[in-house]
Amino acid sequence: EGELVKATMNNFAIAVSLGLQYGVPLDEFVNAFVDTKFEPSGKVFGNDRILSATSILDYIFRELAISYLNREDLAHTPTIGGSDALDEVSTDENSEDKYQKVGTKNPNDWGIHDMHGNVAEWTLDQYSPISYRQRKDKLTENPFVEPIKVYPRVVKGGSWMDNQKRLRSASRRGSSKQWKRQDPQIPKSLWWHTDAQFLGFRVIRPLNTPSEKLQKKYWGY
Repeated sequence: EGELVKATMNNFAIAVSLGLQYGVPLDEFVNAFVDTKFEPSGKVFGNDRILSATSILDYIFRELAISYLNREDLAHTPTIGGSDALDEVSTDENSEDKYQKVGTKNPNDWGIHDMHGNVAEWTLDQYSPISYRQRKDKLTENPFVEPIKVYPRVVKGGSWMDNQKRLRSASRRGSSKQWKRQDPQIPKSLWWHTDAQFLGFRVIRPLNTPSEKLQKKYWGY
């Protein structure tokens, strides 16, 4: 039975891929398969936008619709990024090849600007290409990956240099020492990325001062 299901899903994926290549719009597949009901079904773990699914097909096409068609009506939680309409994010199509003044686009539902696009966001985490895979099917309270070296660190959200499909909170890339090639200092700065004009960071003030232990853990002072 397991092999039968595996083979069926594999050939179904091939059929969908061929359909897309020959011009069948993705939204046609979405309309056909979202809310399809069969087992297994139930709660979804590891996806902050989809909390439950009525079938495997419902989950797959709901995720594709949210990620590639901006179908926020199919998500179970508000987007962190806010609107992804082209005139509401800074991309390679409308940025005039430079970053824009912060706050010129509409904020997300929490009042935060530029979560997607404009400048990609530097984070504290160590970058690992298998980080998401390691947390698959697990409920993670704190997904922080403690860094053990300078490179690579996680950079998220896409920037003014990226196309619209990369402007997602789940879009990640690893930092590189090549981003500071023009730094004239010896030794080079830890934080001055002279060759990464697409990169920025967000300043967050904790409501309460973290303990000295936490400060050392997250900021390594």
